[in-house]
Amino acid sequence: MIKYKFFVLFSLFLFVRSGYAVESVLLIGGGPTPYDSQFSIESNFLWMSKLVDHPHYEEVTFQFTNGKENVPDVRYQLDTKDISTGYMALKRIFGDASPDFSRYRVNLISSDLVAADRQSVLNSLEQSIQTLQADDTLWIIYSGHGGWMSKDKVTLRLWNEEKLTSDEFAKLLSQSHPKAKIHFILPQCHSGGFIDSVLRKLDSMKTKEKSLLNISGFASVDANSIAEG
Repeated sequence: MIKYKFFVLFSLFLFVRSGYAVESVLLIGGGPTPYDSQFSIESNFLWMSKLVDHPHYEEVTFQFTNGKENVPDVRYQLDTKDISTGYMALKRIFGDASPDFSRYRVNLISSDLVAADRQSVLNSLEQSIQTLQADDTLWIIYSGHGGWMSKDKVTLRLWNEEKLTSDEFAKLLSQSHPKAKIHFILPQCHSGGFIDSVLRKLDSMKTKEKSLLNISGFASVDANSIAEG
């Protein structure tokens, strides 16, 4: 039921049409390493990529793990029925209750794929935000892991164990065109810290500048909590 409600909310949130000049999407995902880039993250990314595959969005950018380098970057688990009976018998005898059935493969994302390392994500965010004009809309959507650094700073855990902090994210958003709209959807662990950072950044701005910004966002948990996954 919870998953169904989130699907309905996400779909309505994503497809509200308000008549803006240009509407674009920046979809970022994957884990910081192949081991942490689970197939469930890839599945969520693929699901969201289908939602934004619509002529309503004039520009859609996909960023996932190492991009299209054709090297294994997604981890999945073997089904136990694929494990030999001999191995399972030994497992029962010796009491090994936690074997690693992990395997790796190349991601299944679209061929038009950019890497999700720190510099590539920064470049995409800067370009997308700086090119916004009046009445344009930008969606920033993330499917990956989040990290915690302090009570006031959390991160996106990007490819190659690189990070983008919530303060950096908030600073980039604050530089948008005053009459453009930015929506962000961050369901990762500690994602509420990004909301906190954006609010702190807005509070530090002059009243006139702050009132002109049109920024909204969704976070799945507060800054100190782990997301369900």
